Amino acid sequence: MTDQAIENLQEAGLVPKPEDRKPLARTEDYDEIDALLMGPPAAIKFGEYGATAVGSIVSVFARQATDFDSGEPKFWDDGQPIMEPVVILTQDNGELGTLYVSSAGLRTALKDACRTAGKGLRPGGYLVVRYTKDGEPFRKGAFPPKIYDAQYAPPGRPPLPPLPELPNPVPDTSAEPPF
Repeated sequence: MTDQAIENLQEAGLVPKPEDRKPLARTEDYDEIDALLMGPPAAIKFGEYGATAVGSIVSVFARQATDFDSGEPKFWDDGQPIMEPVVILTQDNGELGTLYVSSAGLRTALKDACRTAGKGLRPGGYLVVRYTKDGEPFRKGAFPPKIYDAQYAPPGRPPLPPLPELPNPVPDTSAEPPF
């Protein structure tokens, strides 16, 4: 391409002029780049009563919530995206895990833990989350929502004490029926 052709394209606004070019963005956030290339670590699941996630916070960010069944992005009635917090933990077993804070029960537990600690979730903090019981279903036939307890120690604070033992939520059926 000739210099005149490039100048014509620049004048037409189809090619930026050298003085209008922006420098390439540089980043030192390699965790963000890794997440873009490889995706986040596996989701932390709370499949059974008493399941616990324990670890040091690596990253905290917000992302647009998605529908569980379809995977489609979720929006409020006014068209704004519904955002959810995401926490990446280095768990005590050394593995990375992703905590998607989409349920009301989990969000409430983390909010309460942050208020108790006097600080919001930050990298370097220590987090303990445990599935403690089931709530009341929102409608007949629906699964009951999970209720969680959480403890949070911001960076630089002493470690958290162990969580208290949970009562057994399942009645003991090993005994013979009384009739």
